[in-house]
Amino acid sequence: MPVVAAVAFPVFIFLLPLLMFLLLVPGYLSADEVRLLRVLFPFLMPFSSVLWFIVAHRLVPHRRSSYLHQLFVFLATAIFMFLMIRLGIYRIG
Repeated sequence: MPVVAAVAFPVFIFLLPLLMFLLLVPGYLSADEVRLLRVLFPFLMPFSSVLWFIVAHRLVPHRRSSYLHQLFVFLATAIFMFLMIRLGIYRIG
């Protein structure tokens, strides 16, 4: 069972931006699932953006991305999510 969890959590983080589009379909998700996605999105989005950056950087220029670039993407996304919450653009509750 730990192997399944070790694989499922990174896949969930990777697909998180796509799962957020399910919130636009009325009645597709239950209230608990909507709340889970809305709460986890601001905290897991920096990790998701780094995973997407690594995949895109590997597929498009066909080379590895540096840790400095990954850190920049992580910090930029974290600051962006903080500002969205702070300015009231994104509400968790």
